[in-house]
Amino acid sequence: ARKIDKSSKTDITITYNNIEKNISIKSGIAKILHGEQINFLIDYLKKKGISQKTIDTICLFQYGDGTTDGSSPQNRKEYYNVDIDLRNRIKEANYELNIDIEFVLDFMDRCIFKGSYDNLVAAEYIYIGTVEYGVLASRNQFFKHTLKRRFDYFDHLHIGPLLLRPDARYVGREIACEKKRHRVIAYWPNLREDVEF
Repeated sequence: ARKIDKSSKTDITITYNNIEKNISIKSGIAKILHGEQINFLIDYLKKKGISQKTIDTICLFQYGDGTTDGSSPQNRKEYYNVDIDLRNRIKEANYELNIDIEFVLDFMDRCIFKGSYDNLVAAEYIYIGTVEYGVLASRNQFFKHTLKRRFDYFDHLHIGPLLLRPDARYVGREIACEKKRHRVIAYWPNLREDVEF
């Protein structure tokens, strides 16, 4: 077994009888599967044919200040208030982001297994647990699980089972890290339970 570069989704590669398997490791109550700067996400969504209105909704939700670029930091709002303000737009965006199952699976692949860059070592499995005990699920199992379920009960901005949120919005306080304001997080609620299932 060997450890892989930190920027890759693969954490370790295990080789047995000349067969290699790439594994991403999550510990504790990990739910976050991906994070990237919003401009990279926007480029990806545009290439996939997502409308400008939906992209603008994602940006409005990201910054929570009424702008699509975070240029009004004194007006940042809490998640709850932004959800209320954007409720109809989020509903429309969720419809577009989830209507095409091929897009949902491609986005999941990007967030969970491949990463944002083509040159990274893609993971084939996710292991959640500790050194003593954990559960393992393959890329194929993740996709089959997603195809069997519906996620339209999520009111929050989402693509399939992955919910989107800003890394940090800094509501009512000084901005500690500008980079985090522009970073989008994709997370899977109840990840461990779903992998165990």
